[in-house]
Amino acid sequence: MSRGSADFSNVRNNGIAHSVPSASELLNRPDGIISMDVRGQCILYNDFEDGSENGAITFSATPNYFGIARNNVFPGFWSLRLSTNAGINNNVQLEHKVPYSVSDKSGLEALLYCNISNAIIKVRLHFYKDLVLHEAIVRFDTNDSKTYILNSSGTFTEITSLIDHDFPRPYYQQVKLVVDFTTGKYVRVLLNGVIFDLSSYDYRQSATIIKPAIEYKIGIENITATAADLFIDNIIVTIQEP
Repeated sequence: MSRGSADFSNVRNNGIAHSVPSASELLNRPDGIISMDVRGQCILYNDFEDGSENGAITFSATPNYFGIARNNVFPGFWSLRLSTNAGINNNVQLEHKVPYSVSDKSGLEALLYCNISNAIIKVRLHFYKDLVLHEAIVRFDTNDSKTYILNSSGTFTEITSLIDHDFPRPYYQQVKLVVDFTTGKYVRVLLNGVIFDLSSYDYRQSATIIKPAIEYKIGIENITATAADLFIDNIIVTIQEP
């Protein structure tokens, strides 16, 4: 399949997309955009088929590799591969900022593939407005299958009892984070078709000088001095989430 521009026709706004009865269906769907959640209005979609990261790659130490790579599950398609340098706490991430100034419920979803049990995967959704940074993070530890979210004090609260993730596994997993930037709270996380209510948790807010925008960051960090890989595909940023 040749590379081309991102295909927004696959992104279903304001409706319920296909359900996911099993992980095998996730493997067999080439567009990879599957959700049992109602999706808001899409303002950014990146499937990497144009051969570009369409964002900035940041890291703590020069990565072993970062860039567009053959999708290792969907033959003929492309994804972004991030590979850390072999050192404890070394990390690499993709980030992208979109100018936006309306406080509402916003979402970030992506397909993530990690088959390494020595890493931390972080999915971040930020909103900048009125000199305040609104910062929501979901963290998946692949070594012990624990899940955390960033709380209002800037530390991580374990929520494994709510979200028991399945990293690392040899298939893509769908992750969606929804945050209410009006109330200062998380709303929900969707993981492989299962919705988890996080509406009782506050996210972190701090001072900033950055102009109004929505920003996502998705990356991986080593737990041990061993390199780790993360494949990312079909990133969707939404506003006006239900």
